[in-house]
Amino acid sequence: MSAFFVGQRVKKVRGMVTGLTGVIAEFDHSDSRSVGITSDIAGVGINARGEPVRFSPGRVVWCRASELEPIVPEGHKPGSFATHRELMDSLEGAPA
Repeated sequence: MSAFFVGQRVKKVRGMVTGLTGVIAEFDHSDSRSVGITSDIAGVGINARGEPVRFSPGRVVWCRASELEPIVPEGHKPGSFATHRELMDSLEGAPA
């Protein structure tokens, strides 16, 4: 599993709402596996009761870290190490 940090761009590749992209907004400290992502897109998900829930861009969507993959900035290789500052610098001016 990848290590994630607040502010990192990610894509949901497993589970419900596959394809969702966004930025990691927060972690659930009571459950180290849950991650809150500020969504780039509108969509429909399923809540814990199995009911459909609509969400809009900017809403925090919760999922498991195991359902995410980092979005690798252009010029970086997947799995390569980059500092937080390098990632932020590479994202400046990138399309949202």
